[in-house]
Amino acid sequence: MAQAHLSSGMTLDGFRLEERLHAGGMAAIWRVTHPDVDTPIVLKAPFLDHKGNLSQLVGFEVEQMIMARLEGIHVPRFYANGAYTVQPYIIMEHIDGPTLLEVMDDKPMAPAEVFRRGLAMADALADLHGQQVFHLDLKPANVLFRKTGEAVLVDFGLSRHAHLPDLFHEQYLKPAGTTAYMAPEQLLRIRSDQRSDIFALGAMLYQMATGVRPFGTPGTVERVRRRVWLDPPPPRKLRPEIPPELQEIILKCIEPLPDRRYATAVELAFDLRRPELVEVTERALRSSRADPRDTVKRLMRSRTTMDDIAASATKPEQKVPIILVVVEAGPESEGQGDAPLVTRDGVLKTRDAMLVTRDAMMVTRDGMLVTRDAMLEAAVSVLANMPGARLACISVRTVSLMPESNVDAGGRNIHVARIAKLRAWAAPLELPEGMLTCHLVEARSVAAGVLEFARTNAVAHIVVAGGSGTSGKLAAKLSANAPCPVTVVG
Repeated sequence: MAQAHLSSGMTLDGFRLEERLHAGGMAAIWRVTHPDVDTPIVLKAPFLDHKGNLSQLVGFEVEQMIMARLEGIHVPRFYANGAYTVQPYIIMEHIDGPTLLEVMDDKPMAPAEVFRRGLAMADALADLHGQQVFHLDLKPANVLFRKTGEAVLVDFGLSRHAHLPDLFHEQYLKPAGTTAYMAPEQLLRIRSDQRSDIFALGAMLYQMATGVRPFGTPGTVERVRRRVWLDPPPPRKLRPEIPPELQEIILKCIEPLPDRRYATAVELAFDLRRPELVEVTERALRSSRADPRDTVKRLMRSRTTMDDIAASATKPEQKVPIILVVVEAGPESEGQGDAPLVTRDGVLKTRDAMLVTRDAMMVTRDGMLVTRDAMLEAAVSVLANMPGARLACISVRTVSLMPESNVDAGGRNIHVARIAKLRAWAAPLELPEGMLTCHLVEARSVAAGVLEFARTNAVAHIVVAGGSGTSGKLAAKLSANAPCPVTVVG
C-alpha cells in the first residue's frame, strides 16, 4: 500500500483514519480512532510514493524502535506500529498543544517567558537523556507544549538510543540534522554526546529571546562550520532588556567546544529554574562579537578546533561485532513483484511467499538456487563463535546516475518491499531485537554497496552465497576486497 492511497474512512489494523491533520516533508499525521482506545490518538505514516527516499524509511524505522521504549509525560505515549509488509505507521498520543514554532510566531519572547519555556524544554531533555536517547534534531517544530505546561519532544527519526544499533549512522556517511540548530560535533558524525542536544536547545533559547536564529539558516552542512569560528551577536546586543544571567545561559549552551557547554540538561534546568544563582562570567558581559582580528585567528585554526571538538566529544560505547549476511532477491526486476517461482518441493509459489516460507530456496542474481537454511546456518555458526555479535542482513539496490522511481509497476514502494523481504528471510532465527538489523543500501553495484557498508561499520565477518556466474563473481570480489573474513555458501 502506498502512502498516496491513505484516505479518510480507511481502517488499518483496527485504527480508523478520520482526517489528515498535517503533511510534512517526510510523513503525514492522521487523527485516528480505535474502539479500544478512549484517548485522542494520531497515526504517523511516512511518505512512500515516488517522492519518498530511503533515508526517510530508515529514519521511520529508527523512530519506531525508539518510541516503543520511551515513556513519561515528555514524549507522546506509544500505542502501536504497523508492519512493513502492509503499511509502516506509528500510533501515538495526540498532543493537543502548540509547537514552540507556533508559540514564538517569529517574535522575541519576554525574558520571563524564555526562562519558563526553556525550563520546560530542559526538563524534557533531561528526561529523554535519562532514558538513554539523544534526540539530535531538536528544533522549534519538534517541541510541543501540553496544556499543563510540560514540554513534549517529538520526531525521533534522527535520534540514537545508546543501547540500540544506530541505523542512520551505519547506512549514511553524511551528517544528519537541521543545520540551523546542529552542533559542530555532528558535522563529524558524532551521535553519542548529550551536549549536542544542549547546543540545539541553546540555539532555540537564543531565538526565543531575540527573535532571530543565532547562526541564520545555513543552506549546506559545509556552512555549519562557520559557527566554529564566527560567534553570533550576543543576545543583549540585539535586546538590551535581556538579563545578563540569561545571556550567560544561552552562550554557554552554544559554545563550539562540548566541554565548555553544560555537561547535562539537569544542570541547564537548574540554572533556568534559579537564575539568581547563575555564575556570571565574561559571556554575560559581552556587548558585541569578537574583534575581527580574533575572528580571523579562530578561522585560521578552525581545523585544529574541529580536532579539539572531536577529542572532547563523548564517543559511543565500543561497537558489538557485526556479521553481515548478503541477501539478494535474485534476478527479478523491481516491477515483477509476485512472479511465480518453483520451490524445491515442486510447488508454485509467488516470489514473496517463497521468501517467507521456512524451507524456501534463495535465488541468487544469476539464478542459482541456494537454500536459505544453508545461509542461516552459516550465519549462526559465525554468530556462535563471536559472543556478543549481532547479525546484519543487507540487500543492495543497484542505481544509475539517472533519477529512478521508488515505486514499482504495481504501485508498491520498492524500499518497503525489500526491507519486508529481508525481515521475512531472517525471521526463522527469532533473534531478539538489537541482535538483528536489516539494511537496504543503494549503490552502483552490489559489491560496492556491501564493501562500503563493511568498511564504514568495521564489519567482523561476511556471509555470502557463492556459485558460478554473477553470484560467484560477487563472492570472489568480496573475498578479495573485504576488510574481514568472508564465508561463501554453496
